[in-house]
Amino acid sequence: KLYNRDFDNLRFAWKFFITVITCLSIGLLIYNDPYFLYFTVIPITIYSAVIFFTNPYYRKLVIFFMVAILASLISWKIFSKVGSIAGIKILPQQVMFVSFDHLFAQIALSIQSILMVFGADFTGRAALNIVTIGFLANLSLLLIVISAIWRQAKFNLSDMKNRISEAQLWKSFFSFTPVFIIIIYCLSSIATANTYRYLVLLPFFAVIILCIRISEASEYAQKVITFIVLSGVLINIGTCFAMEFRPSMVGEGVNKANSQNYELISTLSKNGLKKGYSQYWEGNINSYLYMGSVNILPTVCLNGMEQQFTWMINSALYQSHVKRSFYVIEDDPAASNPQCELDKLRIQFGAPQQVLLTSNTMILVYNYDIGTKLLPGTLFGK
Repeated sequence: KLYNRDFDNLRFAWKFFITVITCLSIGLLIYNDPYFLYFTVIPITIYSAVIFFTNPYYRKLVIFFMVAILASLISWKIFSKVGSIAGIKILPQQVMFVSFDHLFAQIALSIQSILMVFGADFTGRAALNIVTIGFLANLSLLLIVISAIWRQAKFNLSDMKNRISEAQLWKSFFSFTPVFIIIIYCLSSIATANTYRYLVLLPFFAVIILCIRISEASEYAQKVITFIVLSGVLINIGTCFAMEFRPSMVGEGVNKANSQNYELISTLSKNGLKKGYSQYWEGNINSYLYMGSVNILPTVCLNGMEQQFTWMINSALYQSHVKRSFYVIEDDPAASNPQCELDKLRIQFGAPQQVLLTSNTMILVYNYDIGTKLLPGTLFGK
């Protein structure tokens, strides 16, 4: 309500400027990763459609939202066109509904993804462990948020015939949009072991929902919720310190952030290796952590052959050759673009002169630049 009043009091030029910047930002987000179309625009469109047909009083506001969404989609297409002219290639994105045979497995995976994005995935962990306690504290906050959404849903269902107030309109928006996001995630082919990042908006909605719930709770309930929140914060801070300074306390499997990446970087540095190749998820992040002093260029396996994966990267790096190169094989069966089998790599690149091992990778070292034997860069053959 305060936002609406402040926005309404602005001059038209400022209103127009803020709206344009917002639409351009959404368009750029979708251009950067078109999957976000399904977790921003579509949930807001669904909520707006529900309000349009159930609350005629707010139809002008809904129409404004629809125009803004249309402008965002237009800006997305403009960014795509400009990027295409500039030579920036984008992956073809196609989302499918999950098959019925995999529906229940998808729901279970979605639940685990929600727990992971909230730092509450306690499953499969030791019960008497400081990290597990931190996850359980986050879980308690998540349950409060879920109860607040359920409470809002009951209120809306019991008062459907009456015009909801402006305050209730925004409470419903923050409560139900996350539900639409989760439903879309559950029913689509997007949900995999590596894509819970698409639920990144949920914690932001959760903070707002939690604040609304605290403001409406009784004095006793406010004290209880505040105690749970503060306890969760303190436990998480303690967990972070334990992971940094006493890793033995947190147990096996919970390491310092990016520890495996830094282990790989250390191994490559000790062996004087400056340029290599790997699948997408193992390539760019290590090049970034190396600050460009070592380049690990992404590849993708097609028809048993590795080829350049020139998505969002300076393709000229593939043409700069070195005398010694390497290929990193990651032990990750859930990788979204898996590598060719080892025997296929040997056929394409030959036998390596040296094999190095880290905790989760195998590094094949060659006395020539194997980039000369990569197939030309395309995007999944398209």
